[in-house]
Amino acid sequence: MQDKKHGMAKYIQVAAAFGISTALRIYILGVLAGGWLDNKLETSPWCRLAGVVLAIFLSFKFLLDQFAALEKDRKGKGE
Repeated sequence: MQDKKHGMAKYIQVAAAFGISTALRIYILGVLAGGWLDNKLETSPWCRLAGVVLAIFLSFKFLLDQFAALEKDRKGKGE
């Protein structure tokens, strides 16, 4: 029973990290970097949009990598 709770806690931790990292990536890449590039290149809103799309892509890649690591760990323990 304790192992199931511990395993579930790992998935909750990954989900929380995904949410926080997605928000930070969107803010940094989309709002800050994309907004700065849009102001310099006068391309509003394209650089900001590209930054947001890149941030979402990177966040989902992070999520898939984390789930793959959890599955590998789970299979290694024979659950």
